[in-house]
Amino acid sequence: LERVRISNVTKGDFEHSVFAEGRLAAVVEPTLFASSEGRVSLLVRPGDKVVKGQTLATIDNPALISEYQTILSEFDREKIELDRLRLDANLKQRESEQELKLAKISYDAATRKLARYNSEDAQLAISLQDHEAAQDELLIAEAQYTNLQSTIELLREQLQFDIKAKELELDKQSNIVKEFDRNVKELIVLSPIDGQVGTFHVKEKDQVADSQPLMNVVDLSVFGVEVAVPESYANELSLTMPVVINYEGASYSGRINSISPEVNNSTIEATAVFDETPEGRLRQNQRVSLKIVLQLIPNSLKVQRGPFLQSGAGRQAYVVDGNIATRTAIEVGSISGSEVEIISGLTANSRIIISDTSVFNNASKILLR
Repeated sequence: LERVRISNVTKGDFEHSVFAEGRLAAVVEPTLFASSEGRVSLLVRPGDKVVKGQTLATIDNPALISEYQTILSEFDREKIELDRLRLDANLKQRESEQELKLAKISYDAATRKLARYNSEDAQLAISLQDHEAAQDELLIAEAQYTNLQSTIELLREQLQFDIKAKELELDKQSNIVKEFDRNVKELIVLSPIDGQVGTFHVKEKDQVADSQPLMNVVDLSVFGVEVAVPESYANELSLTMPVVINYEGASYSGRINSISPEVNNSTIEATAVFDETPEGRLRQNQRVSLKIVLQLIPNSLKVQRGPFLQSGAGRQAYVVDGNIATRTAIEVGSISGSEVEIISGLTANSRIIISDTSVFNNASKILLR
């Protein structure tokens, strides 16, 4: 009896979990990059507290500033040209409308003149030549009036087309100005978050290239845990999987929020975040331990894990009743680091031998004393 270990079969939540060591790391730690080449001026130091929108550095790029001023001047010139074109269009339209009014007056006058010549009294007083001349005047006035109407309509369309083309050209120039304006504003490097300046990747007055890393900013309010999980658990890990993080003697619930897609040194890199903010000050890279709950089966039969699992190949166990242990066929399910799920063969409150049972030589009954 002194050479065996006995454990009770219990009923409850079966938890398949893995324990691992990790380190605290800021979940939000953006890296700031140079928007263009130039000479950098650093306005903060590593460890400085910063607020969102605060200027952290500036990049001196005289060539970009000069080109921006040239683009602005070109845009102003195009804008003035568009205003001038609109003014010319209004003047031409008014002139053409005035010409059309005069043509209409001539046409109406010719119409009235011919009407007078067509009266009975006038026919006796005027010659045939004068009557035909009045008819010709009306035809000429009518042709001039009709032709001027068509010409004015074509002129209006041409002016609208010219203005539209100039507006499109100005819109194109405006987009170029906006792009340069954005590039110039990005020469001022602003903090994207409230936090603390982390690592510098450049030195004061360094000549930097476009998209070169400048510095990191750390959000001290949101910490997670970076952990390396053994490769054997890779297929069982999933996002939002619950974890228990042990920090300074207290346990905090959390969840997995990222999993690396690749294996490195036989481990999978994962990150867990707290569901509740721990008390006290969290420190970057501080070591913590955590438990990843891979599986939770409620209302399950379970027993403490032991060498009996290998001795009986997970298919048999010795059930203790008094001083007799009887070999019994069982079926196990999930296996965790500390417990074994029992599918069949045992009942709650059964007592089984969990130590090595290979010394029993597969006997059907064993006397314990």
